Amino acid sequence: MKNLYILSILSLAGVISCDDRNDFEPPVEITNSANVTVDGIERSFINNEITGNTNCNMIYVTVSNFHEDEYAGYELDFDISKQGDLIRVEYLERTGESGRIPFYLTHAFDPISTMNISDFMYDESSNDLSFNFSGTIFNETDNSIQREINGTIDVENHKEFECSIGLLTRMAYESNEFTFKDTYIRKSTYPNGSQRHIFYSNNGYRLEFNLNQQLGNLELGTYPIVENNLPAFINLFKYTGLLIATQSPTIVNSDWNEYQTSGTFTTTDKIEIDGGLKVKGYFDLDVIENNEVIFKIDRMEFITFGN
Repeated sequence: MKNLYILSILSLAGVISCDDRNDFEPPVEITNSANVTVDGIERSFINNEITGNTNCNMIYVTVSNFHEDEYAGYELDFDISKQGDLIRVEYLERTGESGRIPFYLTHAFDPISTMNISDFMYDESSNDLSFNFSGTIFNETDNSIQREINGTIDVENHKEFECSIGLLTRMAYESNEFTFKDTYIRKSTYPNGSQRHIFYSNNGYRLEFNLNQQLGNLELGTYPIVENNLPAFINLFKYTGLLIATQSPTIVNSDWNEYQTSGTFTTTDKIEIDGGLKVKGYFDLDVIENNEVIFKIDRMEFITFGN
């Protein structure tokens, strides 16, 4: 009788054990992951909490836990070039039932002065992406309010969008004397037909390319740049003002140190897509301050608006 009782207990344990195995859920496969620390508080994110895409030369990444709580959480957005150049970082933070979402971002004119991207890796064939980040972001309403952030992001097969003509702009150059990695390019065409292209860099420079006609109207070739004279001239500026973090910065002339230039620009290609026109080329420039050449720029490549 004692042996029968023991056997029954063992049989019941076996049934319970089988039921446990049937209820077992396999581990979640992690394809995307991020670890983010904001003011010393660390959070981990996986899979669809990390989203974004690539388009032309740009990579966009969003890390968010807004789905977890209607009244709490944050979203962190990165704009980075495929070469690992930081364009901007934006951060939105929910703070209670009021629905208020404070907005933080990097320096408007010099983002790499307070934010660093390191150990960057992007594979063009697989769209795998990883990088580390660390630095300071600033409340747009009151730049004295800051958040310290750092972390890592690792994404497999980041979504790829077909390159759109509107995003097909670029200015990039790096030497021992001068570096320019664009964050934003703006074009203005005036009633008299003249045109101005303004290039902003991620390290505090602004380059203004002035023409007496639309760039796309020129035949491909090399043209002179004469100091402060049309048909074409370039002014280069370096930001020297106070830190400013805003989505709509205003140019205040006293905040910029101006350099004159002379040299040539060369147009090498015209790209037409869906009615839009972009022009590729490069600048060869002497940069001048107080009538002296302070450094030279050789073959600084650009893609900008043609019409």
